Amino acid sequence: MAGISLVRQLLFAGLLDELTLITHPVIAGTGRHLFEPGDPTTRLTPADSTITSKGNIVQTYRLRA
Repeated sequence: MAGISLVRQLLFAGLLDELTLITHPVIAGTGRHLFEPGDPTTRLTPADSTITSKGNIVQTYRLRA
């Protein structure tokens, strides 16, 4: 899962100013979490949220100044 590792590294390094997450309404077992216990505090604020016709949730967050 290089994707989540890359996002975590960029986010915690302060190199991302916006984060878009897509949540699919399917239970697929276990996996890695974007935020783990012990991670540094990341101040995000919701910027946008949309539910698609298939039931996916597209949420955009921006770093809070």
